[in-house]
Amino acid sequence: MNGETIRLMPSRRFKPIPHPWIDSARAPMYVVRMPSPMPLTELISFCAAREQWATTQIGPVAFVVDISKLTTREATARHRELFAEHMRRFEPFERQHTCAVGIVSSGAVTRGIVSAVFWLQHPTFAYCVVPTAEEAIVFTQARLELALRRRPSIALA
Repeated sequence: MNGETIRLMPSRRFKPIPHPWIDSARAPMYVVRMPSPMPLTELISFCAAREQWATTQIGPVAFVVDISKLTTREATARHRELFAEHMRRFEPFERQHTCAVGIVSSGAVTRGIVSAVFWLQHPTFAYCVVPTAEEAIVFTQARLELALRRRPSIALA
């Protein structure tokens, strides 16, 4: 690959995640936008969609997760607990395939939500918490490109 940049474009090898919060257009980088309000039923649906998708997905992936719209009212202890449980179930996939997560958080409240979830379930992937989606994309794209270079047999087709 001699220093050339891998273009992150959709590939048939990287499947979309079928949930309205998830933009799969940049797969294998998936952009998640957590809404406000965030009903528990939708959070459960989101977790189930990711878990089902993970049963058929191979290769390095990255996520940009925008939680900037969340408030403590919308991210209750039950929300945090449900997401931590999802992370525990999703951990085997994350350990093998997730190379980075960029979290968009513009305030102390959402950074506190991240801290609470990661205290309940420590992540196995590289992550950053930044104020803009652009910064999160730069962080995840760099790590994703490196992971794809290390595993050329599954590079984008």
